[in-house]
Amino acid sequence: MKRIIVAFLSCVFTVGCALFRSKPEPYPTGVIFPVKAESRWEYDGEIIDRIEKKEDRLFFSTRGGRVFCIDPKTQKTVWRSKVSDDLVSAPVLGEKHIYVHDGLHRLFCLDVEGKRIWEKKIADGINPGMLASDGKVFLGTSEGELAALQGSDGAELWRFKVESTISSNIVGAQDLIIFGCSDHTLYFVDHAGRSAGTFVIGEIPLTSMAVDGSLLYFGTEDHSFHCLDLTRRKRKWKVRTGGRVDVPPVFDNKRIYLTSWNNVVFCMNKIRGDIHWWDMIPARSRFQLELIDNRLIATSQSETAVCFDVETGKRRGTYKAESQIMSNALWLDPFLLVSTYDEDQDITHLDLLGKEIAVTLKSAGKGASFTNEEVAFNASPVGFHKPEFSFFLRPMTIVPAGGYFYSFIGTGDREPVLESAEESKWEWYPEEAGVYEISVEVKDEKEKAETGIVVVVMDRIVEKEKETVEDEVENEKKSDDKKRGRRPPPENTG
Repeated sequence: MKRIIVAFLSCVFTVGCALFRSKPEPYPTGVIFPVKAESRWEYDGEIIDRIEKKEDRLFFSTRGGRVFCIDPKTQKTVWRSKVSDDLVSAPVLGEKHIYVHDGLHRLFCLDVEGKRIWEKKIADGINPGMLASDGKVFLGTSEGELAALQGSDGAELWRFKVESTISSNIVGAQDLIIFGCSDHTLYFVDHAGRSAGTFVIGEIPLTSMAVDGSLLYFGTEDHSFHCLDLTRRKRKWKVRTGGRVDVPPVFDNKRIYLTSWNNVVFCMNKIRGDIHWWDMIPARSRFQLELIDNRLIATSQSETAVCFDVETGKRRGTYKAESQIMSNALWLDPFLLVSTYDEDQDITHLDLLGKEIAVTLKSAGKGASFTNEEVAFNASPVGFHKPEFSFFLRPMTIVPAGGYFYSFIGTGDREPVLESAEESKWEWYPEEAGVYEISVEVKDEKEKAETGIVVVVMDRIVEKEKETVEDEVENEKKSDDKKRGRRPPPENTG
């Protein structure tokens, strides 16, 4: 009976250990820093505000008056459409149509092939922050009206008049159209153009409105950020940000991420508004953040894109472009897209950034190496996950290459001296003088890279001969001083 109990407990213990054994860490996905430019596309004109992504296509407009559709997989332009020399808006993407407007208050509609379907003059002006939804396009006018147009032909369906200027972007939620005005009020309108209520904020709302489920988020003129429960029409929380929040935030399951005009990125709890972490970015940002798994990418009116860990807020890397970044970053797995602008040539550059894979190898010693003395080599990998290291040794010979130049040629196959080790260091005790190539190969589950350096090994006797010559020179000097009657300098006894 005791044996049965012991066997049972042993089985339970074994199963328990198996259940609680830590799982191997999965291979990292998403954006991984450091990154480097893999390819570049060029387009005439400066991008207006942002790049939009829909399914497998990218859309943007330029101040040269064109709207572009790009296939990022082939890196080719699907179509480009000349719209207006006075274009001032980024594309607003509907289900079947694309909308832009110019500084002359003209609204343009393109189909998914880039063909212009219609244009319409809005006599009283068009405010930023249009919304395309349910086959319609909604826009605010400079005269304080919300206008609804039929997306297919531009026919005006209705207008909703308010007594102040529309100050926010327009969003849709719970079958309602929502916008804010300079009278410190949020307005709710149904799709037939009828009022569905108001909510007095007490401050002027900005163009940062965004909806996540039943919650509405927005910044206000007093440098605050708000969360409103749309179902109960009640404010859940308000947080002072120290700067204007003009750009809509992004979300994950628990947190909300936003940037303010005092150059700060915030991570907050979506429900309570608690600030989880915050950090500075190089400059003001008018670009939406890009959330990629457990990483957050921030671009600003600077040359630098910054990557944050969403859990801790720690910086996981930066990328410095050749010139100022001009739009939001976009994740196009496995690449990160950033855009820059060359003002002198009026050209926009779209750069695809990929994970940098590299390894460097250095000798721990200084100067030449000598026989029978330890010399250590350290490999420094970049872009690997749990790398393994293999070191190789190959004798070399020196060949004149003309003038004062020489080249090194291997005299045989490279010999493995350390294979598939987790240790990035190899220690060597050379026995023979000569020239050698030391190389390292680094690999992980998916990546591989290698590099090498040339090492000159000298026999220690050469150094001894050098010391002997120096001693003889010193002795001759002392003898000469004695003959000339010079007193030797006092010895340092300190």
